[in-house]
Amino acid sequence: MSNSFRIYSLALGMATIGGAHMNAQVSAAMPSSPHKNILIVPLKQEAASYPNGIQGNQIPVLYNNTFVIHNNDSRNVIGLFVVWHITDSAGIVSTRKMMMDTFLNTTKSTIIAPTGTMIISPAGSQLAGALTPSVSQTPGPTPGLSHLEERFEHASQISLTIDSVMFEDGEIWGPNTEQIDKQIVARKAAAVALSQLAKSMIANGGDWKAQLTAVKKTPVRTDDVQSRWQERFTQQLLHWQGDPKAILNYFDQLPSPMTFSAHQYK
Repeated sequence: MSNSFRIYSLALGMATIGGAHMNAQVSAAMPSSPHKNILIVPLKQEAASYPNGIQGNQIPVLYNNTFVIHNNDSRNVIGLFVVWHITDSAGIVSTRKMMMDTFLNTTKSTIIAPTGTMIISPAGSQLAGALTPSVSQTPGPTPGLSHLEERFEHASQISLTIDSVMFEDGEIWGPNTEQIDKQIVARKAAAVALSQLAKSMIANGGDWKAQLTAVKKTPVRTDDVQSRWQERFTQQLLHWQGDPKAILNYFDQLPSPMTFSAHQYK
C-alpha cells in the first residue's frame, strides 16, 4: 500500500449566508464547485426532476439545505466529502460531515457515475435513481431527523462546503481540509491492524471480546486518524452477532488505496 501523495493546492472559499434570525428558515448559499465538471444546484430548483423527493424533504429547513450534485465529467466520482457548518444564535459553530467513497466496498463500485447525479441533504445522501415514492409519502419527520431539524431550525447562519471530490484516477479536487485521502489510507491500515489483532486473540482462546474491549478503553488522540478508525471498527466488531471471521475477512479484503493527487479549481 502506497503512502505517497502529491498534494498541490488545497484552498477554496466556503459559501456562507448570514444575518438571519433564529427560526427564520435559513438556507445555505450556493457552495463553490470543486471542479469545472461538477455542477451543484439547490434541490428546490430541480424539484420537478425529483417528484419522489428525498428523506427529510417534508421538513422545510432540511429541504432548503439540500443540493443536487451533477457529475458532468467522463470519469466516475469515487469519493466525496461534504461539510455543513451551522452557527447558532449564540455564535457557536457546529459541523455535520459526510464522507462517501468506494474504498469500503470489496467489489468495484462508484459514488456518482458520469452524467449521474447525487442528492445530498443534512439527513443523508441518495443517488437520484434510488429515490422512491415512499420517501416523500412518509407522514411527519422520520426517527433521527428531529435533532437535525432543531439544529438547522435554530441556526443563524449555515454554510455547505464540498470539501473534496475524488475521481477514479485518484485526482482529488476541492479544499480537502478533511484530507479524504489520508482518511482512506488510515482506515485501510486500521482495518488490517484490527483484523490481525482480533484473529490473534481468537486463535489464543479465551474471551476475545473482553480482551478487545480492554484494548478499546485506551484513550485515542483526536489527531490520530488511524486509531480513530480502528476504534470505530472495533465497536462494529464487538457488536457483530455472526461469525467474527466474516467481518474480519471483510476488513482484510478492503481495497488498498491508490496514489492520490490533490488539485484546486480556480
